[in-house]
Amino acid sequence: MDKKNCYLSLNKILTEELKETLLLNDLLKEENNLLPNESDQLVKLSETKNNIVGNLNAYNDKCNVLIKSCGFDQGHDGIEACINWCDNKNALQRKWEQFLSLITSCQSMNQLNGSIVDNGLRAVRQALSLLYGQTNKQQTYNASGQEDQHGLGRTIAKV
Repeated sequence: MDKKNCYLSLNKILTEELKETLLLNDLLKEENNLLPNESDQLVKLSETKNNIVGNLNAYNDKCNVLIKSCGFDQGHDGIEACINWCDNKNALQRKWEQFLSLITSCQSMNQLNGSIVDNGLRAVRQALSLLYGQTNKQQTYNASGQEDQHGLGRTIAKV
């Protein structure tokens, strides 16, 4: 593939990746605002996020096919080498840098949102343990090695 066609194809892919990444970034911000209270809306957001991540994976696959057809290795280094080869005015380089910045932001926000969810789950587990009189152990086993189905101690609700 020649430089011009490579540039045009890569420009199209990067433009779509940027669009999807901006959507993902906005969804992650919205998710953060909803945590931990709005479970119905969070389920809908999760489905939308999964669709966007699927789209991003498809664009990544297209990009890898493209750069390979231009003689470059797949992955981060190959994309950068391909951009350096076909991008005379640094337009692709700017899009690539913007994409990398957005992806980093999305990863950080996703980790933060995951921490919020984990903390909420931990608090619920602790409350349930107190209510049912269980220790912090997640699972207990009887003498035959089977999971013990009986709770430890008495529940608060029992009289």
